[in-house]
Amino acid sequence: MTKKSAVTRAIRNDLDKGVFALDVPMPAEGVLAAQYGVSRHTVRAALELLKHEGRIYTRHGVGSFASPEGEPKYTQSFGSVDDLLQYSQDMTQEVLGQSEVLIDDILVQTGYGWRVGERWLSVQLLFRARSDGRPLSLARIYTRPFYFEEVAQLLAGQRPLFRLIERKLGGTSEIEQWVSARSASPEEARYFGLGPHEPMLEIVRLYRDREGQVYEVSVTAYNSHNFRYATTIRPTKS
Repeated sequence: MTKKSAVTRAIRNDLDKGVFALDVPMPAEGVLAAQYGVSRHTVRAALELLKHEGRIYTRHGVGSFASPEGEPKYTQSFGSVDDLLQYSQDMTQEVLGQSEVLIDDILVQTGYGWRVGERWLSVQLLFRARSDGRPLSLARIYTRPFYFEEVAQLLAGQRPLFRLIERKLGGTSEIEQWVSARSASPEEARYFGLGPHEPMLEIVRLYRDREGQVYEVSVTAYNSHNFRYATTIRPTKS
């Protein structure tokens, strides 16, 4: 876990506990840096992320304040694989099922790098917030049968799967990500307590080995009412 992820999580936990009063400015960056054992730069980055999440807000010339509690939203925000691992540690998983999938002419059109006639292992998981048990996402994860031992470890609670597989591969070259909005399926509506056709956020990730071959596909649906996906984009230096 990066220092930024760790201090963001620590401050977020303190916000949840009410450590920072709503109408009182939070301690200055230097004080927070000493309190959490990191640099001011790291604290500044963490506060910026928490501001994007809506957990704090800033008054110019005064400082940062804890935001009043509103409808809870679970935010995923990361710029590295370490941040992705941090996100997974904030949830518990429930195994809903597993099967073997034969790729046909319809499935190959998904663009996931599959070929007709291939067989992939499929695992369906329900993820809940570790803090209060709220259902956050419903995921279907696919990988090649060659990694059946790693799938068994995933089912035993050792996750995420790509980290387990990397032990055999020696690393991941890239993670390609697609984000889209769509209506909830009947199954998703049941798990999340939604009405028919309510909006969902879908994130597809393709994990590639060092030769560029896809070894894992994850298709995850999020309840848009209590989930927010945040990305920070910074300009490159010319």
